[in-house]
Amino acid sequence: MIRKFFIFFLILSCDFKDFYIFGVFPSQKELVSSDEIEEFAQKLSKELKKPVRVYVGKDYEDVIKRMKAGIITFSFVPALSYTEISDNYDMVLKFVRNGKTFYRGQVIVLNEINDISQLKKKNWAFPDKKSTSGYILPLYLFYKLGIDVDTFFDYKYEAGSHDKAVELLLRGNVQVATTFEDVRERLKDIYPDIFQKTKILYYTDSIPNDGFAINKKLSKRERENIIRAIKKLIKEDSVLFYKWFGSYTLTDAKNSDYDILKEILRSVSDKISK
Repeated sequence: MIRKFFIFFLILSCDFKDFYIFGVFPSQKELVSSDEIEEFAQKLSKELKKPVRVYVGKDYEDVIKRMKAGIITFSFVPALSYTEISDNYDMVLKFVRNGKTFYRGQVIVLNEINDISQLKKKNWAFPDKKSTSGYILPLYLFYKLGIDVDTFFDYKYEAGSHDKAVELLLRGNVQVATTFEDVRERLKDIYPDIFQKTKILYYTDSIPNDGFAINKKLSKRERENIIRAIKKLIKEDSVLFYKWFGSYTLTDAKNSDYDILKEILRSVSDKISK
């Protein structure tokens, strides 16, 4: 069973002399079982010759709060989340998906739409306000186009998922949907004519994939050992990692790879917080 710790115990133990703390975001826990995560931690303990204890946050803010306090040793961190904890952590690895170390969002419309001006006072569907590719990156795109989404669109619909946002477009409930690239591939069996009926009006800027971050308190030797162990175990547990993160390939990363996200958040923070 995955262990959770009282916060005062974590604070007392954050020098990592006796054990390491592996932080897990709740969204990551949804894709694999507690037993699978615990088994991975045990393998990591063996490789590092030091106990690795798992902390699964009760929500997103819970993990971020502990990482801001420097309590967690290392974690697989969503790209956007890294901007909040970069003072205490270095992003040392990032995932490669479909041969790419980055991803982007897209603005999908029906074929008769040829210009953004045709969407004024129309309805916009997006997955949810926490979606980087489906909401935050499109917000930044609209910002750069000089569009205030609060006045430009007639209605903004939080669809609940990328698939549902596109379905609302196909049904005519909305005239534009924003999703990750290219969500239509996984909908073509349900909607065989989706590529004939829709097109991509814009792609958003690209941002780096999520990655693996290590606490800056650790020594160079410890960091090197952890990176080596992670690379080895991902290779050995490729099936688990594909289920867990949609990839079993990692490449080196550096903190500056994620600077673009800080600019994006600065530009659209007022819209995200609403």
